[in-house]
Amino acid sequence: MYPKGTFDIFDIEGGSLSMADLLVRDIDPALKRRIKENARKNRRSISEEAKTLFRKALAGGQERRKLGTAMMNLVPKRYRGDDLVVEVDEPIRPPPDLS
Repeated sequence: MYPKGTFDIFDIEGGSLSMADLLVRDIDPALKRRIKENARKNRRSISEEAKTLFRKALAGGQERRKLGTAMMNLVPKRYRGDDLVVEVDEPIRPPPDLS
């Protein structure tokens, strides 16, 4: 029934069916529990919740975050200004002599 070898995701072709099926195997139990809890909270089936998560992940995957932006977002807004100045309490050491 299944192709030879070990696979985590199967694309189940339904022949003339208009909608395809997808089987995902070996899901971490904690991940499945989170999907199930989100489905209950959003009043959706687990299948609908998984499809929604796939759609969101694929739609958001096109946008690439920049490292500087990600790092700046780690600093709470109340501590941000036009420039971020980090004060060092110790004297600046001379660079090492690598010759």
